[in-house]
Amino acid sequence: MRSINLKKAVTWALVGSLAAFGSAAGGPCSIGSGAAGGGKQPVSAASDAAGGNAPLSQASGGGRGMQAASDELSRGSGRRPVSETPGGGAGKQPNPDESKGSGGNKPLFEVSNSLAYPSVLVGGGAEAYYDIQFDQAVLGADFSYGCPDTTEGAEYPNLSCSNDLGTIFYQKTSPECRELCGASAERMFFQKVSGNVWSADTVAPAPGFNDRASHVDWGDALESRTSAATSVVRVETMPFYTNPGESECYHTGYEMWHAYGLGRTEMWGLRVSDAGIPYSFEQPYAIIRTTNAKLLISKLGPEEEACPTIGVEGGSSPYKTSINVWTGQGWQGAAFNHEPIAYTPELSISGKYVYGYNWMLQSFEVPANLHKAGWWRLTFYTDNGEVVFLGDTKIGAPWDEAEAEAVAVVQVEVESETGESSYPIYSPVVSPQAGGHNLTYIDICLSAEKGGGDKGRKSE
Repeated sequence: MRSINLKKAVTWALVGSLAAFGSAAGGPCSIGSGAAGGGKQPVSAASDAAGGNAPLSQASGGGRGMQAASDELSRGSGRRPVSETPGGGAGKQPNPDESKGSGGNKPLFEVSNSLAYPSVLVGGGAEAYYDIQFDQAVLGADFSYGCPDTTEGAEYPNLSCSNDLGTIFYQKTSPECRELCGASAERMFFQKVSGNVWSADTVAPAPGFNDRASHVDWGDALESRTSAATSVVRVETMPFYTNPGESECYHTGYEMWHAYGLGRTEMWGLRVSDAGIPYSFEQPYAIIRTTNAKLLISKLGPEEEACPTIGVEGGSSPYKTSINVWTGQGWQGAAFNHEPIAYTPELSISGKYVYGYNWMLQSFEVPANLHKAGWWRLTFYTDNGEVVFLGDTKIGAPWDEAEAEAVAVVQVEVESETGESSYPIYSPVVSPQAGGHNLTYIDICLSAEKGGGDKGRKSE
């Protein structure tokens, strides 16, 4: 899609209603064994008492959409709200030095990000859970406040009571935050804070279905911009799995809010109600995570070539039909096929698995007779066919279908006013298993001009 901000804005509005794709009568699916239609059970109060995880509300609102569990459940979990005054929680006290420096508030111990968006894990799965130190949390060190942002075209789902460095407003209490943003303020518990962990459902594929990709999404920056042949290009891919019983199988995830920062200073947090319960949602989709993915980078033509400036239906690549034979290790007819690169799934700061690679073009070695400017092909595949692409695998994230009509209307208006194309400059392609390929790729053009890169910025 050409209009990235529009896509984000509609996505935030729809993320809590993805269940519209399924039947109202359907229930969550089994995730431990991968058997379809097994009926996932909510975490019980008994398991909470043993493990410290509060039960998930499955009854309120039919168990679908973004919601926090009831106060009654939170009392059952033994959680108590933190004091509204800074440092009001028992135990850890705020450290004034934590607000200094370019990184904002830093935890005492570095820990990994927590998963918020459901994921497929080959070989098994686990129920969603959370364990946050609600009654001991320190404002500015463990969490900050924010409120929903319903502004049309908003880049993030919320307004934050922190500035970009996480410092100026980091000590704002809930009443002060309400004055700032004009809505009821709620807590967002930061990623990478020791003692605060959560995980969305991790799902085992249904027997015989491997990791069938119902959707695949490439990074918006790849589709919408032409980068320089001397820049750092951020390559990202997300394949999605939909359980065969799509109308009956739902997976639990958690809502994340943007706290502050951008790029290396960026921080997101788990949205938590005043009762100490995270806001959750249920949907039939999960991101496929495998350690066997590869990224192949191929130069399609040896010469420097002019890059397109406008998108066309079906994509603008001149090589889509002329270079279409996959050898298993590269593209026949390409000027250069680099050695396959391990394409690692990274857990992003917003809690989603993303296959990511920073393509550093200045140091990227190519044969002496090749120009780096011109057309390249970026290919995602797995050696063992672990991720299966079908003839009906759709380009784009699952929520693109729900927002397509709204975005299409906006794009028509933009096109009529500006004369610009509503198609992306570069269009991803799925080459399915039935055709002997079982992969997805995107052809992009690099410009000989300086600038235009994204400096390896990761997505949310």
